Order: sequence, then C-alpha cells, then structure tokens
Amino acid sequence: DTHSWLPLLPASGLFVISDGGQVTDVLGFKVEGAVSDLENWSKTYMECVTQQRMRWAAFLDAHTSTVGKETRRKMKPLVRMGVPPELRHRVWRLTSGSYAKEKRAGVTYD
Repeated sequence: DTHSWLPLLPASGLFVISDGGQVTDVLGFKVEGAVSDLENWSKTYMECVTQQRMRWAAFLDAHTSTVGKETRRKMKPLVRMGVPPELRHRVWRLTSGSYAKEKRAGVTYD
C-alpha cells in the first residue's frame, strides 16, 4: 500500500541553492531571506516531519479498517499537526471508509 511516485521531502532540507546563488524551495519557487536562517528553519522542520512520519506510520499500522469515536479522538491531534504527503492516501482511505468497504466486498484488484 505504498505510492512510490509520491515525493518525499529531501533529507537535505526544503531549500535548494543554485549555482547563481538563487534560493528556491523543493518545488522551484523563489525564496527570500538569509540562507543561514532558511537552513536553520529547514533543519528544525525536517526533524518535525520525521517525527510526524513515525507517529502516522504507527497509527496507521494499528488502525487499518474503521474509524470509530476513540480512533477519531486519537487522530485529531495528528491531523492538526499535518499528514506527510506520502501517507495522505492511507489517511484518506481510512477516514473515508474505503478500507472497510473493500474488506466487506472481498474483491481485490492486485
């Protein structure tokens, strides 16, 4: 249940410095500001993203079919902190009920 085509945020950080000294984000947008400030912010942010990935992976491994009241209570703070891009499809399938519907149907398309 992985989507290898979904981009992971690079371990090097969120910003790229071209040969000409232009700073852009990973999507190619120009970024204004001192490079040292951006690098410090990027490092801190990437540490947060890594922790979010681990929390979400553990949560999704433990909750694979339905979202009850207790599951929603546990999921709420995670959602508010953000869902890593590579896990969004799994969160969507869990919250939309498609995992449960797939299990009830008993049909797979693998």
